[in-house]
Amino acid sequence: MTSQAAVAGAPVPGQHTCQIRSDFAGQTRVVRVTGRLDWVTAGELRDLLRDGCSNPGVVIDLRATTGIDSAGVGILLAATARLRERGQQLAFVATDPFLVGVLCSTGLEMVVPIVDTETEALSRFDAALGA
Repeated sequence: MTSQAAVAGAPVPGQHTCQIRSDFAGQTRVVRVTGRLDWVTAGELRDLLRDGCSNPGVVIDLRATTGIDSAGVGILLAATARLRERGQQLAFVATDPFLVGVLCSTGLEMVVPIVDTETEALSRFDAALGA
């Protein structure tokens, strides 16, 4: 039997939903995360950031992220280390006070800018990359 919510395409309670979209703004890859970034959904982001990111700049837009757990935070920390090791620029876009607090509790804001808009992140890259 199929529930009405599943037929309508609405999330089923307890279901882990996350969409990860990747676009480009010039030389910068912009990764937008929508939904819950958790132990069920974080692998897709990990794979994208590990295997598919050779751009000089990467923006991870978390404004539409509705929740995050330790696995999601771990992916962001690992991505930060990996991208910095490769010499790539990175910025997070986040406005939710809880999510910003979680990121800051790890010390990420000391090594990666956490900004309010994608435009602000891209302008930082333009200056750093000499565009």
